[in-house]
Amino acid sequence: MKSGPGLYERFKRFTQVASTLSGARQKTSLPGKARQPDKNKPDRVDSLKLAGWKQLHEFVYSRSLTLPNPYKDLRPEPLFFEKTHKIRSELCFYDTETTGLSGGAGNVVFLLGLGRIKNDHLLFEQYFLADFPGEPEFLSLLSPKLRDDYLYVSYNGSAFDRHILQTRYIMHGMQKNLPNQLDLLFTARRLWKPLIGHCSLHQVEEQVLDIIRKQDVPGQEVPALYFEYLRTANPAHLKLIFTHNKQDILSLIHLYYKLQTIFEYPLGTQDIDSSALGRMLLALKHPQAEALLEKAAAKDDPRCAHILSMHYKANGRWEEALKIWQQLYNRGKNTSAGLELAKYWEHKKRQYGKALSITEDLLANAVPHPVQLRRALQHRSRRLRQKISHSGISNGTD
Repeated sequence: MKSGPGLYERFKRFTQVASTLSGARQKTSLPGKARQPDKNKPDRVDSLKLAGWKQLHEFVYSRSLTLPNPYKDLRPEPLFFEKTHKIRSELCFYDTETTGLSGGAGNVVFLLGLGRIKNDHLLFEQYFLADFPGEPEFLSLLSPKLRDDYLYVSYNGSAFDRHILQTRYIMHGMQKNLPNQLDLLFTARRLWKPLIGHCSLHQVEEQVLDIIRKQDVPGQEVPALYFEYLRTANPAHLKLIFTHNKQDILSLIHLYYKLQTIFEYPLGTQDIDSSALGRMLLALKHPQAEALLEKAAAKDDPRCAHILSMHYKANGRWEEALKIWQQLYNRGKNTSAGLELAKYWEHKKRQYGKALSITEDLLANAVPHPVQLRRALQHRSRRLRQKISHSGISNGTD
């Protein structure tokens, strides 16, 4: 069966027809009179030039700012990046503003902010789409700016911004991937969500970075302001959007440096989820991972103590692990520690009586267990009784 024309071909045909109809309307105007512009609608080009923007195409504008580098010792290789990637030549902090807050083919990127650190300066660029007909040129002009060898730093960019950009390129028959992504949202959630709850960039700014925005527009109001600009061509509606996007980039840089400092000097870190940080440090084989968990465990943090004990177990350091399990279990009948003790006495030492005693103690614990865990404990108890019976120990103790 022959397939019909693709989406790009249909869009191209639509624009050609629209152009033809527009020309026909102009030809049918009153003879001898040129078509006059609407005096009640401000000129979009002049209004943007007043704001310091450079026109790149009929509906595409850009501006560049050179700002002081807030962190001269900012490293291009993120210490907290768990994935194995070769060190990229340059970090590129990026953020988009779009016509909607969800994905989908109808969501259009109308503003892209880029931040790159060069020696003592921060090079900040913004690219603005002033109206939808200019989107193909907007994307074409952006393409050489989005190099494949950058490491793109964002906040939810790997799940949102990147895919919206890719979708718009595909819609116009072009390709752009942005392959190397470092999304700070996921690291921020792991480290601070138990302490501050919802980890929006605004929340992290205020409670982690001590950044208070003044006269800022909430992100969810940005699409409405852009549509108001399209309706009126009044640039006053854009100033807040441009400032909002600029602050997003600056906050990304502040957050990146904060995370770099945490992972470089973890023992001096405060107001953070130590258990999450400990897990990440262990995964990165950080030399201070054990010291951080030991410090937190000494302050009666049972989660850090358990993580450390499992690390010891995985590395065959049974005596160190056993000490932690016994402390946790004796202190408050910790279920996880009790299970590890039961496994240790059953499988490592073959002391079935001790394993059974701990298992029965867990079953009798007043704290209700999930059904699956209770069934597992009951199964372990039956198995241990059988082993004790077969071994000839009548009283169930070793």
